[in-house]
Amino acid sequence: MRWDFYVNHYQNQTRARQDPKYVYEINRYPFTQMFNGTTPPPGVPKGILYPRAGTLGGCNSHNALIWIEPHASDWNNIVNITGDTS
Repeated sequence: MRWDFYVNHYQNQTRARQDPKYVYEINRYPFTQMFNGTTPPPGVPKGILYPRAGTLGGCNSHNALIWIEPHASDWNNIVNITGDTS
C-alpha cells in the first residue's frame, strides 16, 4: 500500500544534505531506523521522502482522509479578484 520514494532536490549532494528534511537510514541492530536532519549519525543517505500510495481509493486512503478547508477570507479574496460570487 505504501511506496516510499526518496528524491534529491539538488545534484550537488553536499547541498542536498543541508536540507533538514533529508533522510538517512541508520542500522541499529536489530532494527533499521530513519533519521532526518543536518547532523546525522553514520548511515546510508536516502534523500527527501516523498511518500506515495497505490491503493483503491487513491491518496485519500494514504492520507487518512485528511481534509483542509481554506479560511473564509480566502474565498472572499477570490470573489474580489474574479467578481464571481458563486
